[in-house]
Amino acid sequence: MSLVNKKIFLFLILIFTMYCALKIGTAWDTGTHFIMGKNRLNYLFSFGNIDKELWFSKYFPGISYTITAFFVTMFPKQYEFQVLHLLNLFISISGVYGLARISKTIFNKNVAKIIFIIFLFYPTYFGHMAINPKDTVFTVSFIWISYYILKYLQKPNLYQNDRRFLFVISFLIALGTGINLVFAGVLIPLIIFVIFELFFYKKIINKKFSYKKFILDIILIMLISYLILVIFWPQVHTNIFTLPFLFLLETLNTPPVGSPATLLNGEIHLSNTPSKIYVLTSLILRSPEYLLILYPVSFFFILFKNSFFKKKIKNFNYKIYFVLKTLVIFLIILTVSPFPLYDGMRKFMFIIPYFVIIPGLGIYYILSNLHLISNKILFSLLGVLGLVFLFKFFSLTPYQYVYLNYLNGKTSNNFTKFENDYLATSMKELFEKSKFPKNQVIKLNYCGVGEGKIRRYLKEYKLSNVKLTKDEKEFDFIIMTNRVNWDSINWKDPNPLDKAKSCFQSFDGKLISSVSRNGLKLSMIREN
Repeated sequence: MSLVNKKIFLFLILIFTMYCALKIGTAWDTGTHFIMGKNRLNYLFSFGNIDKELWFSKYFPGISYTITAFFVTMFPKQYEFQVLHLLNLFISISGVYGLARISKTIFNKNVAKIIFIIFLFYPTYFGHMAINPKDTVFTVSFIWISYYILKYLQKPNLYQNDRRFLFVISFLIALGTGINLVFAGVLIPLIIFVIFELFFYKKIINKKFSYKKFILDIILIMLISYLILVIFWPQVHTNIFTLPFLFLLETLNTPPVGSPATLLNGEIHLSNTPSKIYVLTSLILRSPEYLLILYPVSFFFILFKNSFFKKKIKNFNYKIYFVLKTLVIFLIILTVSPFPLYDGMRKFMFIIPYFVIIPGLGIYYILSNLHLISNKILFSLLGVLGLVFLFKFFSLTPYQYVYLNYLNGKTSNNFTKFENDYLATSMKELFEKSKFPKNQVIKLNYCGVGEGKIRRYLKEYKLSNVKLTKDEKEFDFIIMTNRVNWDSINWKDPNPLDKAKSCFQSFDGKLISSVSRNGLKLSMIREN
């Protein structure tokens, strides 16, 4: 691809991603996090003179919420959510670029280009780029920390003498921890790698590496990260030395906040005790078909065409071992721990970058050896699967995160298996299609979507005659996504999920309007 064509390609990608960002509705709790960000911003600009009891949530320092709120307030209020989506989008794209930089550092620039495309168009990540101010930022922080640590080991003469590096990585650690205090746990595999590289492997580390400077840098990074964290954390300002650690302990012992149950492959599970195959099932069923084919193929190439990779990439075996080890560690931790899992792959999005590296290497081998007949046949097969994927990918616009591959069967039936529009982003489109009577008071029930979000859309579309209710019998219409109906869970029962249903299963009646993609209903309004 020529330089001109490359620029055109990247420009078209940017236009499409921006279109999706502006077209899609806000996620379930976007408004909540935005309010928290504005509250923190007001608190900081007042130098702590306003009431610290403004709604902050003591468990979420929320640095990114505060920073994005700062930029959003520079624009007219009527465009605040569009601006917020674009900011989230550019932050998320920086993560794609960061993974490409990691791939170039570890492997080479050709591998990096391939992984850039795979990761960018991975449906879960792409679909969340604009609408998710939490998990994408979490992932982006993790990616760039990994990159800078690798460069630090490779070029100590540069990074150990450039103090700006310390502030960058400190900010990234604070940014990730600001999303969730367990971010420190996500860094453990990376920390283990660094320790083994420094004291045992010594495959990447430069000979000019200074262990003394390394220890000092670690201390400085911890101090700077902590300082940044507490600055943006109003509820610890009364005691910055003990409260952060107390809140961390409380976080570990507090029941998870969010969806109490989730629908996985046709079965309802409690979120804090999900199926042991939740992660693996999600990876298999939500990944593009061509990637699933590429995984065993790539392993075959890595094992039996190893001489090719070793010739092209220095210390290849060690590097691929690092990637696989990190991926496997995360998979094991997520499988055996009580870490709450729901909303598709949102809660473990940070492993996707490592997940896409292996197939990226497989494509690299095929393209490098396309003169072989077997590779030409394989390339053609992957091309067909790639076109099938792209058709579905673009047909889901702008709701790519609901993507499920054809292993799930007919797309229109997937509502019986998964909570598809779990972030309720299709509400915007649904309200645009809504046809409520204008000359009478309407009682509107809701399921699978937050009350605050519905109220905002009622105000935006000037539906003052529509009144919300949670009365399961006395209502005129119900608006819903296909999340688990939390009201159907009987927590007093020894088996609380025995009678649990999804929202679509809980309510019938005349269909008034709906939002669908590929025959799959994402949200709907039914008459009682």
